[in-house]
Amino acid sequence: QLLPPSAADVLDLSIFEIVEVLNRVIMRPFYDFIRVLLLISADLDEKTRKEILEEMSPEFRRRVFQCSVVSLLPSFLQKLALGKDFTAST
Repeated sequence: QLLPPSAADVLDLSIFEIVEVLNRVIMRPFYDFIRVLLLISADLDEKTRKEILEEMSPEFRRRVFQCSVVSLLPSFLQKLALGKDFTAST
């Protein structure tokens, strides 16, 4: 067997299932990112801003609007950025 076991699992999926997975993993986060760009750059009324925020996934909203940039980095980059102030719970 030349392919890893996980590749065999993917090959057992239908085209529809593969497209759905790609949509969930790639496109939805991309759309959330585009929505943030709209909030930043477009002159929107309050109703439209609220609609855009509600269309974002809750986890994405939390990460973008409530988490610090450092906490979004992998732990080795957090340690590099924070030095001796680094704690694993950051």
